[in-house]
Amino acid sequence: MEIRSAQVTDLAQIEKIYNEGLTLDLSGKGANTPVKLWQIINRVFASLIPLAIPSDLLYVLESENEIKGFIQGEIIYGNSIKGVQAVGIARILNLALVKQLPPGTGGMLIDHLCNESLQKGISRVYVRVPEKHPVIESFKAQGFLHYASEEVLYIDDIKRTERRVKKRQEGVEGLRKASQKDLFGLFNLYLASTPKKVSAKESPDFAHWIALYGSEWLNRFSQRSHHNLVVERTEIIGWLGITFAHPGEPHTLSIMARPNAKPKGALQGALLREGVASLRDSQGAAWCNVRNYDISTTRVLQMNGFETLTGQELMVRESKLSVLEKSDVRMKNLKMVFN
Repeated sequence: MEIRSAQVTDLAQIEKIYNEGLTLDLSGKGANTPVKLWQIINRVFASLIPLAIPSDLLYVLESENEIKGFIQGEIIYGNSIKGVQAVGIARILNLALVKQLPPGTGGMLIDHLCNESLQKGISRVYVRVPEKHPVIESFKAQGFLHYASEEVLYIDDIKRTERRVKKRQEGVEGLRKASQKDLFGLFNLYLASTPKKVSAKESPDFAHWIALYGSEWLNRFSQRSHHNLVVERTEIIGWLGITFAHPGEPHTLSIMARPNAKPKGALQGALLREGVASLRDSQGAAWCNVRNYDISTTRVLQMNGFETLTGQELMVRESKLSVLEKSDVRMKNLKMVFN
C-alpha cells in the first residue's frame, strides 16, 4: 500500500468512501431529524470540508490503483498579536477506510499526516472523534492522548426553551458586546473554567490558544451571523456565543462561565436567557457543546429542555521539533516575508 497526496481525480472515490462510512449512533429526538447533525457540528470528526476546496492536508491510501482510505486535515496559524510569538497547529477533520480493511490500518494515514505536519513545523495535531468510535484506538496507538470529552446537548425547538427560561426584567450586570481586545480576557476565562490537566494538553499558553481558537473568535467578531457577548465585572467572568443557523440547521449556543461565580449556575442561566432572547424571532432546533467537567452548564441546559444527542472525545498528539527543524521553519517563514 502507498500513501500519497490526493489529486482532483481522487475526489469522487474519496467522497464515496466518506459517505459509506458515515454511520453514527445518535440518541434522543435529534436522531430523527432529517439533518445530518454530526456533519454540521463545528470542528468535529467527520465534518467534511467541501472537497472542491483544497485542503492543507489530504492524503489517500492506495493499493493496486484503487483508493482504500483517506485522511483530511488543516493547518491553522495563530494570528499575529503584539508580544506573542505566533505558532501553528494541525487538526484532523476526517479519516475513513473501506470496510474490508481492519480499523488499525488507519494508523498508517494518521502517522503520515502527523509527520507531514512536523515537516511544516507543526508539532501539535488535534482531533475530535465521536465517542466509542473504533478509530479511537488507532489514534491512541499513534501517540494521541485523550484530554477531555464533550456532550452535544440539543433541543428540537428553541421556543420550548423560551417557555421554560425564567423571565426577569433586569438585565445581566456587566453584559456587553465582545471585541478583539477581549481575547486575553477570554483566555483567562478559559484557564479559570478549565482544569489545569486539560489546559496543559490543549492550550498550554496564550499562543497555542490563539492558534486553536483565535481565528474562529476573530471570524465571530466580524460576521453578522455570530453574536458574542461577555460579562465583565472587573474581569471577564462569562461568555455567550450565538451562531444563527441556515434554514434547516440548528442554531449554536456556546456558554463559558467562571465555575466559582455565585450562586452556582446562576450566571450560566442568565447567559442562556440572553441566548434564547436573541433567538426569539428564529425558529428551529439549537444545540450546545459542553465539556464533561462543566457540570453547571450541563444542568442548566437540561433543566431548560436540552437533552444529550451524542458525545465526542478530544485528543492531541505532540511531537518534538529538533533544533535543525526549528531553524528550517524560521528560514522558510523569513523567505515568505521577504519574497
